[in-house]
Amino acid sequence: MSRYLLVAGIRLAYGGHLTAGGYTLRLADLLRDPIVEQLRGAPSPYQATPELVTYLPWPMLASVRDEARLGPLVDVLRCDRPTDIDESLDPMFVASPDVEVPSDTPLRRFAWSRGLTVMRERQASELGARVVVGGKLGRPDNLYMGRMPGVLEEALLGIRAQRPVYLVGAFGGCARLVLDALDGVPRAELTSAYHQALPHAEELKKLYTDRSVKWDEFESIAAELKACGLVGA
Repeated sequence: MSRYLLVAGIRLAYGGHLTAGGYTLRLADLLRDPIVEQLRGAPSPYQATPELVTYLPWPMLASVRDEARLGPLVDVLRCDRPTDIDESLDPMFVASPDVEVPSDTPLRRFAWSRGLTVMRERQASELGARVVVGGKLGRPDNLYMGRMPGVLEEALLGIRAQRPVYLVGAFGGCARLVLDALDGVPRAELTSAYHQALPHAEELKKLYTDRSVKWDEFESIAAELKACGLVGA
């Protein structure tokens, strides 16, 4: 799908780590694919460059080597630390971390959740449309880092921002979950009970509540998506 969008002259955006084996690097490799280059032809003078933008959430790390590996065709946009996170909460929560921040405590998972949400809110305000494919559901063997499964939050923020959201449900995952929710199909993955097994689940909710940060119950998200419907998305 990404290859066809690039051939059509679409500028792609992605949010994720820059290390080897990640999807960002695979997208960057597509830009150097000779077939893609030939089919794209010469860039239009009105075409935005570079062809790929990748958003890096705080506190995710990216080395100079990681960025150099992507090449000049990729623009790396580092998102700021959330305004409600600082060193007074944890000495590791510096504005520009130089060591990996784990998610091994409730407060650190809260920090990661806020950083990922800030990145996705920025994407929702800057991108013209969102394509949703796959995505984690939060099983014990496939945990997510943020407040909710990333693809769910991306789709939800895109819909709330009234951006076009294109759902590819055939590959399953969280994209299928969003599609079912829009169609009014009940799913266990959109209940609070399903996500209680995740690390620090109760403590995370309390941190949101205590710090007056909006907390959407999964049941409320399901109702919101059902009310929106497939046409509304």
